[in-house]
Amino acid sequence: MGNAPRTTQVTEIVTIRNHRPQQMQTTSISMVPEIDLEVHIQKNSFKITTEKGSSYLTFNFDSSHICLITVYYFGVEVLSKKEDHTMYFAVDTEKYPAPNSYKFPSGLNQKFPEKVSEINLNRYASDIASSESHNQYPIIITIKPENTIPFPYESSFLRIDKEKDIWKPVLLKQKIHFDGSSYYLSEIYGLSSLEDDKNVCIVCLTGKSKVTMMPCKHLCLCEECAQVLSESAVKKCPMCRACVNELLFIAK
Repeated sequence: MGNAPRTTQVTEIVTIRNHRPQQMQTTSISMVPEIDLEVHIQKNSFKITTEKGSSYLTFNFDSSHICLITVYYFGVEVLSKKEDHTMYFAVDTEKYPAPNSYKFPSGLNQKFPEKVSEINLNRYASDIASSESHNQYPIIITIKPENTIPFPYESSFLRIDKEKDIWKPVLLKQKIHFDGSSYYLSEIYGLSSLEDDKNVCIVCLTGKSKVTMMPCKHLCLCEECAQVLSESAVKKCPMCRACVNELLFIAK
């Protein structure tokens, strides 16, 4: 008996074209204040050394004042319920080492001493592996000026990788905390000083460059030209032609 005939159902394919112009999407310009940061941990300086089962964290930092450095292991970011809604870091001290603070003098390119902050990372290997799923950071470091005046301070968030039985710290992000708000710390290309005469808009060549393209981080447009870019259909950085998804206005 022959094979049953195969029936093919043919469906008309209709392409619908919308000839009406799409509504233009405007990219908002976010305002970011210019903050004088008196303390800073150098982002490429984090190291972990291991000796006889114990691990020691070290890094380089700069400070214009006497400062306090606090190291948290397996910390969690917590938003304060007080009116100022400041951020602080919580650690389960029954399970993990309690945070410790260390005082240092003012100075540039200082080194956080080895064998000061000690931890047995092998003991917490499973916690390190699962820290991301628990919104934990294996290491959080804050550096604050020791002063009653509310200076801005900085926090660094690290994960820990293990390669060939060697623990390696990896910086995930750095934040600046000031006046109840937190800001991501990021390098901006083209920013020497907002008062510098060289910071001229790359488009009109007259206005001051005060707006940064994100994510390429080029500071290259004045407010007026940035507004034009935010309302245009194609949003690309005028310096590198990368797509722009956010505009940051650096406020004095």
